[in-house]
Amino acid sequence: MKEIELLPGKKTVSALCLGCGSFGAEVSEADAFRQLDRFLAAGGSFVDTARIYGAWMGRGEGLSETTLGHYFKQTGRRHDLTISTKGGHPQWGTTMPRLQAEDLVQDVKLSLRALQTDYIDLYYVHRDNPDLPVEAILAPLEALCQEGLIGHYACSNWALPRLQAAQAAAEKLGYAGFSSNQLMWSLADIDPAAVDWDLCAMNAATYAYQQAQQLPAMAYSSLAHGYWAKRQQHLPIKANFQRLYHTEVNEQLAELMTHELPDGYSVLDISLLYFSQRPFPVVPIAAFRSEAQLNEALAAMDKPYPEDFMQKLSKIKPY
Repeated sequence: MKEIELLPGKKTVSALCLGCGSFGAEVSEADAFRQLDRFLAAGGSFVDTARIYGAWMGRGEGLSETTLGHYFKQTGRRHDLTISTKGGHPQWGTTMPRLQAEDLVQDVKLSLRALQTDYIDLYYVHRDNPDLPVEAILAPLEALCQEGLIGHYACSNWALPRLQAAQAAAEKLGYAGFSSNQLMWSLADIDPAAVDWDLCAMNAATYAYQQAQQLPAMAYSSLAHGYWAKRQQHLPIKANFQRLYHTEVNEQLAELMTHELPDGYSVLDISLLYFSQRPFPVVPIAAFRSEAQLNEALAAMDKPYPEDFMQKLSKIKPY
């Protein structure tokens, strides 16, 4: 699998990041282990998780991280994977911000214990608290980085003005600053009015900023919850995703993919290759409920970039 430079001074990571959000929850530990084995065998080297993942099962936080920790203990392959995890999320079922220094330190230590490792390669603050000065969030992250518990820190679901303020503050203070931005982004166009209040999706202004700053991005929901495959197969789409992706741009994209999809390419292929030639580093995060789905995505990552088709696509959806 192709690799890209995502983090400063860091070895390259695979161009596809395996999303582990369902590990230990909807995906059993045995099935998760099989996915990890297959991902590594195909040259994958990058996984994404979060402290909060699995909390919806009612068995507490950390199900995904704990599953990964069990895998590392059983296989000894911790150093074959770059780990991205996230903390500072409100407790499940609440909206109370958790980005005070003590919250972040506690979450990092819990993640280290669950992952059975002594460092985290890339640590994201999972949400923002606009009432808290950016300096108060950056300071504990910088300290954790200096302590060697995290290699790099970054933001997820931060609005552009707050991201810009944090980067400016980091430069003034001599901090490393956010090394990347994780946000909702896919081939499917997103109706901003339908995005949950505490999430952030790629938009024109953020895209322009990331290009100007050469700030890497990680795209979650990169396959748009199966939106294109379901449309192609005439399968039902949940009401909330219909609202999220009900745009004129998507109707134009659907027309293009119905009539001009290149031979040998699926909508999943196009959805993943869409990220591969951006003007700044981008890694899509994709999660799978089965090994068969994972295999299809891995095959997509090895296909040539269909330049002519992508040029037509970019005229409809430039970012």
